Amino acid sequence: MPPPSPRHEIAHLGHVELFTPEPEKSLDFFVRLLGLTENGSDGNTVYLRTWDDYEHHSLKLTAAKTSGVGRTALRASSEEALQRRVVAIEERGLGVGWVDGDAGIGPTYLFRDPDGHELEVYWETERYDPPEHLRPALKTRRRLIRRGGSASAASTTSTTWRRRPRSTAGSSATPSAAG
Repeated sequence: MPPPSPRHEIAHLGHVELFTPEPEKSLDFFVRLLGLTENGSDGNTVYLRTWDDYEHHSLKLTAAKTSGVGRTALRASSEEALQRRVVAIEERGLGVGWVDGDAGIGPTYLFRDPDGHELEVYWETERYDPPEHLRPALKTRRRLIRRGGSASAASTTSTTWRRRPRSTAGSSATPSAAG
């Protein structure tokens, strides 16, 4: 019997770590403007959740000297899938080793992609349990929907985003440097 396809062994993106030299401004941005909720902190790191994520956190915001992307976490589809991916990563020589997972995450295998980006893969996860005041009436939702609060913050921004043209197969169109 052939081994399972790696295609189904990574279930989803777990969370991303962002480094920020402006931790208070960044926290305000993600909470007040984008509506994420704080779900704990550890030293210079704050864990944030998107509204209906079932895991402990979706974004890990870490104070640092410069901005950038830290580790990207991937959740395996099972304990067995995690073990098979670790073996495959080690066979390629990209493994760093096992580390204790972040808050809400079990044992985590740290590795690098061919470009040197730090990634981690894990299986065990803590299911989000909202505080009483955020418990939804519908059991299919992880937390109560709260209206208001971020609209006023969003209306104060003057940033204008322009859509870049999409390149299509056979097209020589490329986005301009101006965006």
